[in-house]
Amino acid sequence: MRRARSFFAFLFILLIAGAAVFYLGYSPLKIPHGSAGVIISKTNGVSEVPVERGVFQWNWQFLIPKNTELRIFSIKPYKYSKFVKEILPSGDVYSKILKENPDFTYSFDFDVEFKFTARECVNLVKTSEITDDSDLQNKLKIKADEICTEYINLFSDHLKNEDEKTDSQKIIETLVSKYSDSGLEITSLNITNVKFPDMKLYKKAQEIYFNYLSEVETKLNSMADSQARDISEYAKNLNKLEQFGKVLHDHPELADFLKQSKDLNETLKTINSIR
Repeated sequence: MRRARSFFAFLFILLIAGAAVFYLGYSPLKIPHGSAGVIISKTNGVSEVPVERGVFQWNWQFLIPKNTELRIFSIKPYKYSKFVKEILPSGDVYSKILKENPDFTYSFDFDVEFKFTARECVNLVKTSEITDDSDLQNKLKIKADEICTEYINLFSDHLKNEDEKTDSQKIIETLVSKYSDSGLEITSLNITNVKFPDMKLYKKAQEIYFNYLSEVETKLNSMADSQARDISEYAKNLNKLEQFGKVLHDHPELADFLKQSKDLNETLKTINSIR
């Protein structure tokens, strides 16, 4: 009887020890909902496999005291909203050409939800781009601005290439597809309250402006040629005057002759005859 009790006591202790070992090494239990973990240990560095709640993963590194750190990151969708108002390239210049001074701005409400995958969190930790969840949130804010800017550029390009209103949904699909193979997952992207400029009027103003620039360039080239001829003629006359001054210096009697001359034409003929 005593041996049986000792055996059951030993078995109980063994079960408790096994449960403690399992608990220490079973990482998903430490992960809150909507989060992922990255394991960093002194023995193995940054683990390639993220820790996700509900996904079985046991790590022996946690059994060594002060050997392993589990960094937790939120992978809930990040929400970003912005009212966008932009003007088409050189739209303010083109507007002044037309009497009506049309408005070549476009605007819309931009709303996006996206997140980094758990595996991308591992990559960002490995490259030292983030160290904690605060860094991740800052990274998400920067990425949100980047996504918005990319959409604005795509929207502007589509407007310039289309005579009619551009298809916002087509641009959304293009943008979502771009990130489909990256560690960033766009869960929602909506464009509402879109205001379009008159693209036919914009292209007409653009054409008028370029024609105007072409005419100005032609006139400037003509003026440049004329000024070049004037400068060349001036240089020739200046050279003649310099030669004439030298002649007067070398022949004082010629200076006396010119002083006494009352006929300006004769004087000029004299100057022009000097080589």
